[in-house]
Amino acid sequence: MKKIFAVIICFLLASCSLPEHTSALLTKKTEIEIKRNPPAFFIARNINIVALGDSLTEGVGDGTQQGGYVGRIEKSLQNEERVKKLEVDNFGVKGYKTTDLLDKLKERKVRSKLEKADIIVLSIGGNDVMKIVRGNILSLDFKLFQKEQKTYEKRLARIIGEIRKKNKTAPIYFVGLYNPFKYTIPELTELDIVVDEWNKATDGILKEDEKAKFVPIADIFSLENEEQLLYKDAFHPNEIGYTLIAERVYKAIYENSRE
Repeated sequence: MKKIFAVIICFLLASCSLPEHTSALLTKKTEIEIKRNPPAFFIARNINIVALGDSLTEGVGDGTQQGGYVGRIEKSLQNEERVKKLEVDNFGVKGYKTTDLLDKLKERKVRSKLEKADIIVLSIGGNDVMKIVRGNILSLDFKLFQKEQKTYEKRLARIIGEIRKKNKTAPIYFVGLYNPFKYTIPELTELDIVVDEWNKATDGILKEDEKAKFVPIADIFSLENEEQLLYKDAFHPNEIGYTLIAERVYKAIYENSRE
């Protein structure tokens, strides 16, 4: 276990300088399905989206510079002919943990945008997990993850609470965690267990808010998926990965809007 995680850290530190490679898979064009009969929520109205979180929300790794999953959701909504006007504010920042997002939510601009939001999308927690990996190379075990998970849950509950202080009605769509080492270190099944436990904990917290939805994406990055879904850093999604995430989130938004 210790050796495996030591390999992970070396891999992470080296990934920033990995040589760029190309793949025919990366040029595959995939598009979010545009619905012909949009729900009433989409019709003849202005829609404000606020995106919060880490590098996943920022769109790091999107070689096509379309803004990751947030940019693709924006494009999909723009293609909805009956949407009158769309405004998207993306506050995702690479490297953000739950502690950083709590600080971000104190900013006047963020709070002002949240007040006007019709849809809120959020991804956070991945860097909370990686903090344990990077900081405890030689003594990493499940107990460390379980201990950090408890504090993560408390911070996530505070994050949802802070959002609700400014906006009590907008639906929140939380993008779950995935295991980025599925392809590079497939024998590391322990991390699958950790990701699954954290996702379950996140889903449990979100269920306490009737307007919050957990959007799972771990299965997208499964070994059964033969497509190359990661960027050249072998950590963040590439354009195909982001498209699949966007489709999952957009579907949740669409279906929730019809309820």
